[in-house]
Amino acid sequence: MKPTFGEFSESVFFWNGLRRDTAFGIPTVPPSIIFAKKYKNNLIFVSTEANRAFISLMDLSFKIVNVVEIPNDGGFYSFDKVNILCDTSKNKVILLINDYLFLVNIQNQKIYCELISKNVINACFVDKLPYELAFVRFEEGNGFAYLLDTVRKEKVLFRVDLSDEVSISQYFDKIVVVSSSKYYNSSLFQIATFSEGLVNKFWVETRLSRLSVYATKDGEKIYYLRNYGGGYLLVISFFKDFRAKFSENYVQLPSEFSEPYGTFLIGDKIYCLFRNGICLVDFGGNLVAKDFFTFGEYFPESIEIEKVNNFLVLSSRSYSLILEEKNHPFWLLSRFIKNFGKIIIPLILLLVIFYLSRRYFKQKRLLRALIEVPTTGVVFIVDKYGRLLTANNSGKDMLGITESVPMNKIFSYYCTREYLKMLNELVEKIIISRESFVQKITFVKNKTDYEWLFTLIPLKSFTGSFKGAVITGIDITEVLGRQKLSNLAQLAHDMQTNLSTIRLNAEQLEVDGNTKNDERRRKIIHQVGLLMQRVRDIVTVGRGELVRQNVDAYDLCYEARMEFDETMFPNVEFELNLQHFEINCDKPKMIRAIRNAIENAIKAFQGKPGKITISNWKDVRNAYFSIKDNGSGMDKTMLDKFLKPYFTTGGTGIGTMIIQHVIELHGGNLKVNSEKGKGTELLFVVPLPASTRKTKISQNSGKMN
Repeated sequence: MKPTFGEFSESVFFWNGLRRDTAFGIPTVPPSIIFAKKYKNNLIFVSTEANRAFISLMDLSFKIVNVVEIPNDGGFYSFDKVNILCDTSKNKVILLINDYLFLVNIQNQKIYCELISKNVINACFVDKLPYELAFVRFEEGNGFAYLLDTVRKEKVLFRVDLSDEVSISQYFDKIVVVSSSKYYNSSLFQIATFSEGLVNKFWVETRLSRLSVYATKDGEKIYYLRNYGGGYLLVISFFKDFRAKFSENYVQLPSEFSEPYGTFLIGDKIYCLFRNGICLVDFGGNLVAKDFFTFGEYFPESIEIEKVNNFLVLSSRSYSLILEEKNHPFWLLSRFIKNFGKIIIPLILLLVIFYLSRRYFKQKRLLRALIEVPTTGVVFIVDKYGRLLTANNSGKDMLGITESVPMNKIFSYYCTREYLKMLNELVEKIIISRESFVQKITFVKNKTDYEWLFTLIPLKSFTGSFKGAVITGIDITEVLGRQKLSNLAQLAHDMQTNLSTIRLNAEQLEVDGNTKNDERRRKIIHQVGLLMQRVRDIVTVGRGELVRQNVDAYDLCYEARMEFDETMFPNVEFELNLQHFEINCDKPKMIRAIRNAIENAIKAFQGKPGKITISNWKDVRNAYFSIKDNGSGMDKTMLDKFLKPYFTTGGTGIGTMIIQHVIELHGGNLKVNSEKGKGTELLFVVPLPASTRKTKISQNSGKMN
């Protein structure tokens, strides 16, 4: 029988052998099964329908052979306690429903059901003519043991001391009633004969479910479990005629066993069953075998045990398990593990775990260090399925991952932007190829090209299997830009000769007092001067060497200011707050940086009137140069882009790069303060004396100093 979901949905299954691939079954008819048990090659079961109870017999073809209604004079409508005891030799079945006792006869597959008594606690078959049954009945607060003969005449045998659990059994010419409390480890044996009635009483220190009785004509043995603090003992008490106990032996069971179900006497062995395992003891008190299994997960209630050949069948109303008994060919290894395994095996496992953990954490520390290094560009780590496990902050920014975006998704999940599709293709490529490679990608973002160099390295497990990949990427846009400028610097150097010749000839032109020719000559010279400044800017970026000298900081700012003619910039007002102090620097490069900062400020006015303030000062460590304008200023988005290579709002973008390059060569810092609608300040911080510290560029968006 297999109960399934639903109130009336039991099914009956049948198959040969242990393999269930030949199993077949059908829903039961009638469907409301209360209790079922195997009877020979049939299934006998109790069912209910419309407050009527039935007992049925089903054969192996799932055919209902016979069904009869169980007599009920209105005494029961619930089925709190149902049990079936079969005696196949007599073709009879004892049926207990609540406290109703029925005797069922099965002749030629015909069922005859007879009500024997009410208020019955337990019953058993009796093999002692003329008696057929023995049972314990509750009457007016007391229990009595009865015998029932073949003509349905009752005989009172003795008064029974009742408790929570009561069993009744026959052993040769004795009727044994055992009463036990489920709250105390004690059971009362009450012994009676068919002729004399009660002849003896004695206590056993265990519950009813934990004891078994083996009776012979020479005497009886009671096997029961007793807790001794550190585990359980199997106690074997020897009796003579259930009257005198003349000896007692103890078998110490393995201390690992806990929470016993009980002892079961099957064949020539005693099976001691616990919630976490089973052990076998022979009649001589020798421990034959033990094994561990989590029976407690399957059998929260009591268990019935039946042995068929070498198979032990454990059953309850909800589950059945089949265990096979067989010889253990590696008993010597098993004994060695038992004696020394508690020391050697944990030690070996500890060493293996230590070695594997060292390798694991070494790789993990390497990956963590790679993620945390701030100069590694972007770093992504994916598993063998292409799921993103982690990324550094730069990588998260590239993919647009915030705290609300979950990790462990397929990498393509994060590549929603069009320019990231090529990066996703790289990840898919290494997942398929599982080999290292390096590849350059051009991202087109906001109509600007960015060159990135990606390195993809597979990750291997301890066994050499592929487990993921590390993807690192570096922005090489600026590097490539510098390479291009280096080539342009050589070209610009050649152009200076031609421009100098044009300027010299323009200066020597004879104007003959013609005002228009004089104005043309002046404009030619001015434009040639501007063009030569552009050429010098390219040369400055292309060359990285410094030619230092001690100069007056005042002269640096003043000379840069004087490159801007008031007649060419009539809308610009200059204010100089300058101090005289000495600074060791490359004078032409510093003047060019200050001049480019002034030029950026002029462009910010967009032809409108504006004021540029040029200041300088120093402290113990640094010299400071400030170029501040009251132009349109920058918002946070433009401020973030301001210091990127080739950023421009209309020019070539080289001017800002020159400023960064010059300050970097001098080991200084460039600070940008800007506020939308109020203007911008570029602040050069140059060490005194010169230092080789790396340039630090910071940006502040907000109120200007």
